[in-house]
Amino acid sequence: MVTTTVGSVNALSRYEDRRAVPERWRRDALTDFLALTEEQLLASFAAIPEWVEVLIRIDHALVMRSTDLFHEVDATRRPSAQLFMRAFGTFRGACRLAMSGQLFESTVLLRSIIESSVYAWKCATSDEHRVAWLGRADDEAGRKASRKLFAWGPLIQEVVAEHPSVGPALSEAYEKSIDLGAHPNVEGIQLSSEVIPKGDDKFEVSAIFMHGPEAVILAIMELAKVMNLVSGLMFSVVGERMRILGIDKQIEEETAAFMDLLSRLEKGLAKAREKT
Repeated sequence: MVTTTVGSVNALSRYEDRRAVPERWRRDALTDFLALTEEQLLASFAAIPEWVEVLIRIDHALVMRSTDLFHEVDATRRPSAQLFMRAFGTFRGACRLAMSGQLFESTVLLRSIIESSVYAWKCATSDEHRVAWLGRADDEAGRKASRKLFAWGPLIQEVVAEHPSVGPALSEAYEKSIDLGAHPNVEGIQLSSEVIPKGDDKFEVSAIFMHGPEAVILAIMELAKVMNLVSGLMFSVVGERMRILGIDKQIEEETAAFMDLLSRLEKGLAKAREKT
């Protein structure tokens, strides 16, 4: 039976399309690959449950509480709320790509999470930026004004200067995403390609579409770090409401669990190195 789900995080609706799965499903390379990514996602859930739990904790603390966090916002806070909630939606998409082993593609969404969050912060703290963001699609003048105000270099430097506990690490994570896949730069391409020398200065080149569990763990680690930084930036905007809802405590607990997991991973790697 084919089932379709639509809607927002707290208002999902499912309806059944009363037809069997089409016989042509998995009869071609593309749909077979899509089915394999689903299987890989489930395999990650089974093989590395403690790492998937990190993502579940983040989702519970931020995504599932987003409608409480941004409940009945006024007009001036609406753009910021929209952008933060879009970052949460992108986080879920990145989780799906990371857990299915599509690491190169997941970094594209990682960059989007950071950008949406920084835009959200700036729209919350600057009327000029908020008005420019809303007016970007009005005309060419609005587009130019928005592009100028939201130039990434000066924008991220403002975050670094005003939020030293979050900004530098967020800037570093952004640049890392650019190197590893958000832009088609050499490091990301090399890590997601297989190049086999064939002699006479010729090579066989193929793309790696899915990576195994070790690489999936690395992707989850980076995603968790970014979302922790995003929550810190968000605290500067809606910190009081986060305290009232207990979200700050949830984030602290999630961070502690994540750091414990990292510590155990590092100890395990150290023991493995000792044996070799």
